Amino acid sequence: NSCNLVPVATVDLTEALVKMGWHFNASTGHLIIAKDYSYNNNISTDYPWYAYREQIKSVEIKEGVNMIGAYALYGCSNLQSITIPASINAMGTYAFLYCYNLTEVHISSMDAWMNIDFLGEYANPLVYAHDLYLNGKLITNLVIPNHVSKIKNYIFDHCNLTSVTLHSGVTSLGTGAFSNCMSLTNVISFATTTPTIASDFHISSNAVLYHPSGSNYTAWSKGFSKTLPFITNTDQLSNTQLYYVSQPYRNITSWAVDEGGDALKSNVDLGLTA
Repeated sequence: NSCNLVPVATVDLTEALVKMGWHFNASTGHLIIAKDYSYNNNISTDYPWYAYREQIKSVEIKEGVNMIGAYALYGCSNLQSITIPASINAMGTYAFLYCYNLTEVHISSMDAWMNIDFLGEYANPLVYAHDLYLNGKLITNLVIPNHVSKIKNYIFDHCNLTSVTLHSGVTSLGTGAFSNCMSLTNVISFATTTPTIASDFHISSNAVLYHPSGSNYTAWSKGFSKTLPFITNTDQLSNTQLYYVSQPYRNITSWAVDEGGDALKSNVDLGLTA
């Protein structure tokens, strides 16, 4: 006599994700979420993985999931890393509150990340993690993509950025967009029409702001240790050199961006000084 054996490994994970929309591996501490979960009463105990919250070490959100609900990972105090797909467009209130040990946030698209609506400061895992990885690479020198005009609320709150470049088409910065970025040293804005900022705008670092000469960035001054104007010289093909407005003009950096401000063309230490 013979019997038909069903390989256990081919059944559990796939069936769990299809039937329940989530799966937790107790031996590895890995939680997979494969569908949208949101509860009107915002009570974290309603989430099916709540009982495992102190065992969860890593979270993987599957492509196709559109939102992380309010309080979704509340109290996951041993969570260390989370992977967020390009399909996510909203993160709910207090989704990551008390995730004290979170150290890594992994994304696959900066465009998609910048399209997320964060419904409060603790809706963003960077509040605890600080480090944002794009396709495995740690992001420290951030260049805002050309087509992004509005930088949303809390988008890089607490992120370990060292420099930020805003292209000329940026029109506004939301509440907490770059708050508590303690490693930030330089912000360079190419916008001649000064982007609007939230009333509580602040950087929480010793960052220096560089902006086009003749543009009024007075409202930004409270967020920076100093603000310095520059003029541009685009005679060298597509390279843009920045110069202080002083007599005589003084070259302040040897780095260059393409004319659209889309990406750094050389990996030269910024070394910007007053």
